[in-house]
Amino acid sequence: MSYKLICFDVDGTLVKSWTDELLPGVADKITDLASTRLALAIVTNQGGVGLRHWMRVGGFGDPDAMNLPYQNDIGTRITHLGRKLGVNNVYVAMAYQSKKTGEWSPVPESYGDGLVCGDDGFYKEHWGPQWRKPAIGMIMQAMKDNNTLPNETLMVGDSPEDEQAARAAKIDFMWADEFFGRKDA
Repeated sequence: MSYKLICFDVDGTLVKSWTDELLPGVADKITDLASTRLALAIVTNQGGVGLRHWMRVGGFGDPDAMNLPYQNDIGTRITHLGRKLGVNNVYVAMAYQSKKTGEWSPVPESYGDGLVCGDDGFYKEHWGPQWRKPAIGMIMQAMKDNNTLPNETLMVGDSPEDEQAARAAKIDFMWADEFFGRKDA
């Protein structure tokens, strides 16, 4: 199969979860891909931001005690990772869905650090259920932005949600450990 776009999850795929530490094989593989004409994209769920907002506006729990990230922290982290790897197409889902009730976090008009959604590059659609994997919003936007078709696109990830999103978008999927040649990871 000849791909024109490869979409990557972040935590557990490119980096150790909740860190900026690249996982084995990532740097070399991305360097190899950079020499091709492939478009590369990051498509990542970062629901901790949504949970932080929900806890703040709902007045329950302590998001600081849980070390939940702020929207601008995630924006900085993921954008920095993209630059480090030479990946300019970055798509981030901020929405959080309660596993207990199935409810979705509210969409903020402004954020606790004073940012209005959009000022840091993340717009309200990034807070919607259609954007969060296993939904296909991020993948479809990446394909649109890169003028690629489903049969020209590959999703690389480490979770069932990544695989489900790829299948729903009718694109190929590969597990991160296989793609990066990690054994017993």
